[in-house]
Amino acid sequence: GHAYDGIVDMVHVRSDVLLALYATASFRMESGEESRFAHLRLALCPVLALLKAHPTLSDVLGASSDTKKFVVVLPDRAVETDLLRMVVGLMGRAMELPEGGCGLACGELAALLDPAGKVGATEDSGSLRSGSHVALFHGLRFEEEAVIADGMTVHPFANVASLVNEQVLNEVAPRLVTPNGRTSVGAIVKPFQWQPEFLPQADEMTIDLDWGGTFREDAEAFIELLAVSHAAPVVCLVTIHYCVQRVAARLLGEPHYRGSYTWGRSAHSFGRPAAARAVSLDALAEARCMFLERDGEHYPRLVPIIARLAEAQARSGRFADEDRILDVAIALERMYRLAGGEISHKLRTRAGWFLGVDAESRTREVKSVKEFYSVRSAVVHGPRGKASLQRNREAFSQGFDIARRTLFRLLREGPPDDWDTLVVAGC
Repeated sequence: GHAYDGIVDMVHVRSDVLLALYATASFRMESGEESRFAHLRLALCPVLALLKAHPTLSDVLGASSDTKKFVVVLPDRAVETDLLRMVVGLMGRAMELPEGGCGLACGELAALLDPAGKVGATEDSGSLRSGSHVALFHGLRFEEEAVIADGMTVHPFANVASLVNEQVLNEVAPRLVTPNGRTSVGAIVKPFQWQPEFLPQADEMTIDLDWGGTFREDAEAFIELLAVSHAAPVVCLVTIHYCVQRVAARLLGEPHYRGSYTWGRSAHSFGRPAAARAVSLDALAEARCMFLERDGEHYPRLVPIIARLAEAQARSGRFADEDRILDVAIALERMYRLAGGEISHKLRTRAGWFLGVDAESRTREVKSVKEFYSVRSAVVHGPRGKASLQRNREAFSQGFDIARRTLFRLLREGPPDDWDTLVVAGC
């Protein structure tokens, strides 16, 4: 660690090391030590003076020393920083850029300090004030951006690397923080614009946050629909609100800034290998179509069923194969509104008429439901001959397909006025 401004900080990254060095050089040294930092102090002083002279910063610093802290307001919080941290950000950014990088980095910082200013601003400076709410999920490999709705898009993880601090992913699912693992991670993104504010250290303020409106609920709903449409385990890992360009945060003296995040509902039990299937364009279109129905009259009643089917795909543990069969059975019984006796008979006849289009297809549907429900009964009541693992998995796949097709038709069209009338009328 190192001592800085009376606080012992742990050294995590190169910027922390630079900050320690600059802080040591900028303080008054004991006799004999001062000469060791003379050249560094000579280089730092004019940079600090230029930053301090900027109208935005001079207003909050006044006549204070170069090490005096001030407050920078980011989208979701107000944090203390100082000029030394900005110098570290400038140097780190300059080393990332091509020849003339120092001037480009200064232009980017100027655009953050004064968005209306023209001096030194680059063509891309405005992008530093573009942020996004991001939801990361595991299970599908996306190769390119795809539009969802309401300003939301879905991306491969690589597309959000400039926004998302990878440490968040490391905390939620450390096995995915590898080049191969990250390809299994997708991101749902909704952008926003922001502009930093600068205040004297003594000022206090309350930030009014809307957390992206309904972003978290919408993102998790779409992820669940992806799981159902692909019949695959697609798990929401984490929702991160107020992600800003990491370059912008560093230039403002906050290299460790990472937004505010909430674990996904299934993330705590996440432990599967870093493997995923390629996204199906047809299944993606189906999920998007159903997502657009969320404001319709049928969607609210079906939300718990969508969630149950999505979680069935992601279940793990000792009894996962049996539990996911029960998940599908519960979903089917709720969708077909079964009550009273003869549940198996009612389910297969209603499903046959609802999903079939002619006598042959209805017969197939009735047979499929009967086969699935016989395995469900064996799981619940205990079979005379124990069902094999393979039979359970085949039954789950068969039952899930029936449930998925039923769900999506109910979302589009709603249920019949009377299920029994449907069967009797044969329509």
